[in-house]
Amino acid sequence: MKKLISTTKNYIKLNKRATIFVLVLILGFLVGSAFAGGDTPTEDREERTLRSVEIASVNALSQDSVSLPVLGKVKSVSEAVIRTESQGEIRRLTKSLGDRVFAGEIIAEFENSLERAAVLQAEARVEQAEVSSSISDSQLTNAELALTEAKTQAINTLRAAYASADGIVRRDVDAFITNEFTSSPQLLFNPPDFQLRINLETGRTDLERILSEWDTSLDALVLTSDLEGALALGEAHVAFLRNYLDDAGQALNTYNPSTSEEATVNGWRTSVATARATVGSLASSISGAKDRLNGANTALIVAQSDAATGEGSSLSSASLKQAEAGLTQARAALEKTIVRSPISGTLNSLTLERGDFVGAFQEVATVANNNALEIVGYITSDDRSRIEVGSVVLVEGGPEAVVTRIAPALDPVTKKIEIKVGFKGEQPDLTNGSSVRLEVIRETQEVITDEIIIPISALKIESEGNFVFTVNEESELIPQEVEVGALLGENIQIVSGITSDMFIVTDARGLKAGQKVTVNE
Repeated sequence: MKKLISTTKNYIKLNKRATIFVLVLILGFLVGSAFAGGDTPTEDREERTLRSVEIASVNALSQDSVSLPVLGKVKSVSEAVIRTESQGEIRRLTKSLGDRVFAGEIIAEFENSLERAAVLQAEARVEQAEVSSSISDSQLTNAELALTEAKTQAINTLRAAYASADGIVRRDVDAFITNEFTSSPQLLFNPPDFQLRINLETGRTDLERILSEWDTSLDALVLTSDLEGALALGEAHVAFLRNYLDDAGQALNTYNPSTSEEATVNGWRTSVATARATVGSLASSISGAKDRLNGANTALIVAQSDAATGEGSSLSSASLKQAEAGLTQARAALEKTIVRSPISGTLNSLTLERGDFVGAFQEVATVANNNALEIVGYITSDDRSRIEVGSVVLVEGGPEAVVTRIAPALDPVTKKIEIKVGFKGEQPDLTNGSSVRLEVIRETQEVITDEIIIPISALKIESEGNFVFTVNEESELIPQEVEVGALLGENIQIVSGITSDMFIVTDARGLKAGQKVTVNE
């Protein structure tokens, strides 16, 4: 090269045409050298970048699909969500998060001075009734008048209760129900509990029938009617509406609205809570009318008996029963201001603090037996045919378990079937509420050509179709077009396109037809 450059310098002294000729020769020499030495580095680079793949027989891959992966959530077998029955300020808190509680034990208490005063007054009335004087002869007329008044009040109470119940259904319930006057009402929101949705939709149909029958029976009521039966029927109708509103409150409180519907859902929640309190008052008014009617009937019987014998009674049993009923009602109202644990267990959640203002039907605590756990997971309808109650389950981080329950139908939201997994013998060291991976051992089925199952990773999905890759003698990827069937967890069913004795690439991600690869032994 030095010699060539030296020669070039000498030629520069020549004419301009000779100089140009020499430069062209030098350029040609350099380019030729570059091309002459370029083959080996390129080949080496291509050799170094070959993709390494693994291949396996279709039959072996299908046999490996016997184990079904499932993501499950750990739950307690015995668990209860505690909701308030009253509203107001929390004045006393007796338990803390994580404490052990027993069934019936007090967790918290609302401000209830008025309710406690009402109990004391009711107790005083009972004592007064117990020492009341005997009924005089003149009280017979009073007893008859009192019975007539009690009957009139009973009829008026029932009619008022119907009007209020009808208004609650038309105004508050139908706010979140559509097609309410048809045989198939529908909710305007989708609560996570599917059974609640069914209860609310079918319950709306029942409410329409109840209101119609109730209205017809009230039109026929007179003083000589069977008012005791009418009051009992009214109590049943109000109880049905109360339970319906309880379900509605639970569904709305567990529903997570979008930002655009949050204000509407909050309005529904407030309306349902107010309606529930109103229905409670209706139940109390009917119960009071029933007690007054029973008391008036009893007082009349006693007065008639005393008038016939000329003897006075030392104790008014009617007044006593009325007083005792009032005491029972006052105690029930007081009990609603006290939050108790319905079961024995551990307080896994507690949202109350002393001084908080809490609304009615609000979820405030969860009690569970953390020493008795199970796992809830979901499977597809195709997997259902190969899983039975008693199927073995391998639990990540826990001992061997078994399938204890399989739901009879698909969840309409998830489109999957719920399964429950229980543990044999010693309980695992798992945390309630955590997520774990499960491997459900499915029943082995004979692998046949039209029911081949391979991992999803072995499938190449493109706009032209679905493919798997085989490798030819030149180590090139050969695409095999396949028809796919059902998705089975992390596997997929192949309907046609390959046979069980073929060998395919186990991971087709990032590969393309005709690509050269190296096969791992």
